[in-house]
Amino acid sequence: MADSPLVTVQCLVYNHEPFLRQCLDGFVMQETSFPFEVLIHDDASTDGSAAIIREYAEKYPDIIRPIFETENQYAKHDGSLRRIVHGALNPAAKYVALCEGDDYWTDKHKLQKQVSFLESHPEYNMCCNRTLLYSEKDKRMIAENHCYDSTRDIEIKDVVRRTGLYISTCSIVYRKTMRPDFGKYRQLAPVGDYPLQILCALKGKIRYFDEPMSVYRVNNSASWMSRQQWGSSSPQNLKRIRSMVDMFQAFANDYPEHAALFRNKVAQYVNTQSPIAQVSPEQNKEYFLAFKDITDGYPFWWKIDLYFRKHRDVFSRFYVKYLSRRVLNRYRTKRKFYRC
Repeated sequence: MADSPLVTVQCLVYNHEPFLRQCLDGFVMQETSFPFEVLIHDDASTDGSAAIIREYAEKYPDIIRPIFETENQYAKHDGSLRRIVHGALNPAAKYVALCEGDDYWTDKHKLQKQVSFLESHPEYNMCCNRTLLYSEKDKRMIAENHCYDSTRDIEIKDVVRRTGLYISTCSIVYRKTMRPDFGKYRQLAPVGDYPLQILCALKGKIRYFDEPMSVYRVNNSASWMSRQQWGSSSPQNLKRIRSMVDMFQAFANDYPEHAALFRNKVAQYVNTQSPIAQVSPEQNKEYFLAFKDITDGYPFWWKIDLYFRKHRDVFSRFYVKYLSRRVLNRYRTKRKFYRC
């Protein structure tokens, strides 16, 4: 079946033993009219993930194609992981589906629905679906991640403004032809799903299916999100934010018709990623000094917002914690409060 797959499912695994069977079961239950394969990359897990993958590879040899590393590639931070996975994609596959080892699919027709749509609509580069959010801490579904209240196309402004979490990675199927252009922006960013979503929206269309077909696991200590030093002035966090800014600016340069949208996103991203209220004034100052080249060019309303975020008085903390998040963010989205 995997000799000439129409779809490659890309699954990255690292210490996902407690969740991996649920993930793999979601793959092998898929009912399709076309062949597909599951490329599973185990990044030298230290738990029992590799043994589970071997078990499924033996049971489903026509579907499961594993890669086992002897040393962790992600920790090298040199693009090794990206190059290995990209090089292993089957040349015959037209589409790539994404799902990491701690997430899973719930609809046995997910691939069939999404790939059939892409096959009959060549102007679309990606499709995605509504996703349930499962809290590993609470051991229950706590919410849903849905782009809109109905099945429809996703607008480029929503993809850029709402970051990569707007579209759940485990819901994505995209055309593999996007990968060559995607590589440039992926090298700049610390994540791959967000620049991929932006590029697919810029070069075509993205279709959103308002059907719950996948589950995204939150509050999971093994995930990439949990390992980030959010709300700090650590070198790792400053580097992460700067790399995202570089990615936005690259898109602005390459797609001048959307330059204002990306410049606005740079300002919004630097402000909202600022250290949380609990950090010291020194860390807060260090953060904004690191991005002075950006904040110096802010328009008037961005500078007002920046003033409150930089200062540590009682009102400023109230602004950052409550007013900015609950009031101004909604106002900005609806009224385009900030213009760059």
